[in-house]
Amino acid sequence: MQTTMIAILALSFILGCAGCAKTMDDMIAEEPRFTGIVREVLQNSILVQPLDGESVKELMNVSLDAQPGDSVCDFQVGDEVTVFYDGLIRETSPASPQKVYSVMLRTPVARG
Repeated sequence: MQTTMIAILALSFILGCAGCAKTMDDMIAEEPRFTGIVREVLQNSILVQPLDGESVKELMNVSLDAQPGDSVCDFQVGDEVTVFYDGLIRETSPASPQKVYSVMLRTPVARG
């Protein structure tokens, strides 16, 4: 009886934790995002000018610190990127997403 109860609790814990991890597909399907052009590359962030038609209109300072391992971090001025974030914008100058989940390279500028 005790072994069965421990097995049920362990299985419940494992199944519960399995639903906690976000995959890249989850972020693409669910998280707020905007697409823009890299205007400047800084040490730990990039300045991104959102494209016309995006919900975000102003120049954004996008942190590269919290990138998942499969994100590109070697951006160049002129790259087109999509920024996945938590939907909250800090009112700084320039503005910045509060939490960045991923920055994906959409169209790289010609590299010479």
